[in-house]
Amino acid sequence: MRILGIKDYSYKNPAFERRLRKDEEQDYKNTIHAAQKQLGLHNVAMIVHGSAFPSDGFDSGIGSPYGMPSKKFLKFLDLHGFNNVQLGPPGEISKSKISPYESGVFAKNKLFIDLEALTGDEYANILSDETYSRVLEKNPADGKTNYNYSKFYDAFDNYDIALSEAYENFKKKVDAGDLNARKMAADFNLFRMKNSEWLVKDGIFKVLTKMYGTDDFEKWENPLDKDLPKLVAKGNKEALERFDRILTRSDDEILKNSFIQFIADKQIKEHANFRKEIGFSYINDLLVGFSKSDVWSNPDAFLKDWRMGSKYGGPDGGPQLWNIAVLDPDKLYDKNGKLGVSGELLREKINSSLDGFDNLRVDHAFGLVDPYIYNVNDPKIGGNISKLGHLGIDNDKKFREILERIVFPAFKEHGVKLNDAVWEDIGAATDVFDYMYHYKYRLPGLTQIQWARAEHCPQSNWTLVGSHDSVPASQMNMEVWNKDYLAGYLNADPLREAEREKFKSKLDNKSNMLNAKFAELFRATKNIQISFADFFGIDKVYNYGGQNHIKSNWKLRLNNDYEDTYYKSLENINSNTMCMPEVLKTAVQGKIDMTVAKWNDRDIKIEKLEGKNPHHAAQIREALYEKYQPLLNKLDKYSKILREKEN
Repeated sequence: MRILGIKDYSYKNPAFERRLRKDEEQDYKNTIHAAQKQLGLHNVAMIVHGSAFPSDGFDSGIGSPYGMPSKKFLKFLDLHGFNNVQLGPPGEISKSKISPYESGVFAKNKLFIDLEALTGDEYANILSDETYSRVLEKNPADGKTNYNYSKFYDAFDNYDIALSEAYENFKKKVDAGDLNARKMAADFNLFRMKNSEWLVKDGIFKVLTKMYGTDDFEKWENPLDKDLPKLVAKGNKEALERFDRILTRSDDEILKNSFIQFIADKQIKEHANFRKEIGFSYINDLLVGFSKSDVWSNPDAFLKDWRMGSKYGGPDGGPQLWNIAVLDPDKLYDKNGKLGVSGELLREKINSSLDGFDNLRVDHAFGLVDPYIYNVNDPKIGGNISKLGHLGIDNDKKFREILERIVFPAFKEHGVKLNDAVWEDIGAATDVFDYMYHYKYRLPGLTQIQWARAEHCPQSNWTLVGSHDSVPASQMNMEVWNKDYLAGYLNADPLREAEREKFKSKLDNKSNMLNAKFAELFRATKNIQISFADFFGIDKVYNYGGQNHIKSNWKLRLNNDYEDTYYKSLENINSNTMCMPEVLKTAVQGKIDMTVAKWNDRDIKIEKLEGKNPHHAAQIREALYEKYQPLLNKLDKYSKILREKEN
């Protein structure tokens, strides 16, 4: 780059192949990190839910954030400057409810279990190679698409076959004295002891769900089964007999369910150790709701006949009815701060969400301060919980102090700093929420700059362009992004007016506009999230937020040849795929320019007051380019490498 009036630090680039060579990767990574450090970035997270992870040529139907392919994928992300992944909730789902936001709190998703690991010695070879090969489908690279789709129904069938065999082989090997199996059995027993309360209830719930053909326990024919945990807790003789009868008759089925949960938990912990080695973090998603199993198992913790939703965004501009159970405010804590059954359940929910993970995204933060709730029998009766005292709900205003009394202590216990967590405060705020969340606690938020300017975002906020609930950035209305603003914000140095106009003229091209929008994000903020669709240039939607797209929602995922298609797509200068060094170069240049522009404004003010120009801006410009031109050159070099067509 050459700027009038300063030295020429330009760099002549030789011809390179489009892909990084192995001997270039470390320097590339160092260059990306140096640029991020210069910009003051703390976190760069990719939004990619567990089911959307790629496979390695063979898979069960969906992706997994814990298996061997995930480790390869994280190393790819680490190379390109990411240090976090924002996952979706990892709880158990069902064939009829594949949304991770309808999953369980305590039971983990068995479809994320790495089946290949079960064929190895550490897992006592409890899954045969034959069955492993039979249930995994070859997913060949086609070199044409940069995406794939999950096959949830296939995955459920595949895992039922594989995990049933693994459980039976586990029992046989333990009885036969297999040392690896016995070691695993000892760990399994410890897991059962630690988690016995929810494991037994969850197992019995699954037995009853299978019996009735639905997990909606309100539709179960036997009133005793509907309220079984509550009646058992009260010592009801008939309920106790029913509970013991189910436990006895279905003991092996319940034990199998516990074993599957043990394997899922074990692999989560093992993957956490791997991430620690490479300095990478998983941000788990603390979903606002509870599963049917959670509600059935803890009936006293919830308000009867009330559900959580959102005040706006529903049919005809009305509320969204989420059918999410609402914690009973009167049972959160007493006047001395001792937690009641609702408070204990929420604390355990947070503990479970952080066990084996590094950070949390707090889904729908309003739901922990002043949620919108409605009566399930008459949805017209409802409002934010702070306004429902006349209905006898939360008269003591306990809900608004959930964060201080329950959430903050749980975060502290797990070493999660409040300003590091991802707080989703997007939605219909209330006066109570604004006061407690922003004024009293001064918590950060989540800012989507699809409509906003990044320069106006609080530095503590996490920021993004597109999320898991939005269309890809390439499909957004780019007219609202304002070409004049972006060109000026990223090229503010007065001596670069010609470059600024040239930059602006290129923003009619979608690829250049996307580059500029993400450069704005990197230039202005410290904590960034980028959806996998945006990074890989995928033009499909992962989830239409608030819309019931049964055929497509939650099914988009990365193809197993994501590296090849990523690098191949960068050959096309008009592709929507993100070229990280290109974006960072624009952002670094923008920061240099803004610093010079601010000093130039000072020079002008001094000249008006004192009649002389101290030329601070010229000196600052010279010093900055002396320091950062080598970095700009390297970013430019690697941009060209990634854009170069393969020979």
